[in-house]
Amino acid sequence: MNYYLFRINYDDRNGGNFSIIRGELLQGRLRQGWGAEGMAVSNSEQNFLAARVKAWGSFANVPVGQTKDYHIRKYHNLHTMLDIKVGDLIVIPKVSLNNPYVGRYFTVAKCTEEYKFNVLQGVNDFGHIIGVENLFSCDYDFNSDSQIICGKLRAYQSSINNVLNEDFKNAVDNLIKNYTTNPQNFSSNNVAQSSLDMLAQDTKNERVKYLQEIVKSLRKLPPNTLEDIIKELFVKNGHKLIRRNFYNRKGGDVDLVFETFPENTLMHDIFKVGEDESKIFIQVKKKVGTDLDDTTGINQLNQMNADNGRNNICILINLTDEFTDKAKQSASETNVILIDGLTMADIIVRRGIPVGI
Repeated sequence: MNYYLFRINYDDRNGGNFSIIRGELLQGRLRQGWGAEGMAVSNSEQNFLAARVKAWGSFANVPVGQTKDYHIRKYHNLHTMLDIKVGDLIVIPKVSLNNPYVGRYFTVAKCTEEYKFNVLQGVNDFGHIIGVENLFSCDYDFNSDSQIICGKLRAYQSSINNVLNEDFKNAVDNLIKNYTTNPQNFSSNNVAQSSLDMLAQDTKNERVKYLQEIVKSLRKLPPNTLEDIIKELFVKNGHKLIRRNFYNRKGGDVDLVFETFPENTLMHDIFKVGEDESKIFIQVKKKVGTDLDDTTGINQLNQMNADNGRNNICILINLTDEFTDKAKQSASETNVILIDGLTMADIIVRRGIPVGI
C-alpha cells in the first residue's frame, strides 16, 4: 500500500472550479486539472502536448510561467496518477466532506478504481480521474497525528505526491484506526480543545499500561501490606487514621477508618461540633478479573455504617478489573464508592507516587 498527497484546484472565485471538483469528489471521483480532451497521461508526452495546444492554443500565447517546459513537468507529475493502485491511501488537503469551503482540514480517501480519463463536461478540463472511497475529513488541529500531516504539507507541493515519509504514513494509519473505533470524534465540530488534550490522547494507551503494571504489583502484595499502602496514601493526603480492623460481630467489617477532613481545616472543625462525626470507612479486597462475590464488601460497609451514625463515607477498594452489575446497583442505592484496580492505581500515581525525573 502506498500513500499519496493529492492537491486539487482550490480556486472558487470568478468562475473557479473548486465547488465542482469537490462535488465530484463527494461522488467518488477525484479529479485533477490539466486534462482537456486528448490529454490523458496514459498517452505519450508528445500526444499530451499536442492535445494541450489543440485545446488551449499555442504556447506562444500562454500566461507567464506556463511554458512548454512547464507543461512537460506537469505531464510527468500527472503521470504519477498511473502508479496509484486500488487500496492506496490519498490525503487531499484543504478539502472537507462536511464543509463546502477551502479551509484548514483534509480528507483521507482510499483508491477504489485506477486511473481513467474522462473530461469534465462543460469545462473541457479535469479529465484525470482516480476512483475513491472517502473515509473521513479531519481538522488540521484535531490531534497530534493530524498536526504531523499538516506539518508535512509544505514538503509536498506538487499536484500529485507519492509520500514516503514514515511519520506521515504512521499518522494516516493512526487516524484511520481512530476513525474506525471512534467515528463520532470526526464530526465537523469535534476538534481537540488544547495541546494538552492532544498529548493526553497520544499517551493514553501507554499510561493505561503503566497503571496495569501497578495493579499487577498491588495484587502480589500480602493483604496487610496493601492496607498499609492505602493507609499511607490517605495519611499523606492529610487524613488521620483512627483505627484498623473495625468490626461489629454482626457482619460489619471495615479495614481502615480515617477522619473525613484533614486537621486544621474549617470543615474538620465544623464536623467536630456534631455528636455523630462523619468518618471514612474503607474495605480492601484483592481480587482478580471480576469478583462474582463483590457485593460482600458493600454489605460489610453498610452494616458498619448503620451501627455508626449512617453518615459515614463508605469506600470499597477491590483490585478487580470491573465490578458486577449487581455490585454497581447495590453501591448506587447505598452510596458506597467503588474503586477498581485501575482507578486505585490512578489515584496512587496522582496522590502518592512521586514521578522523579
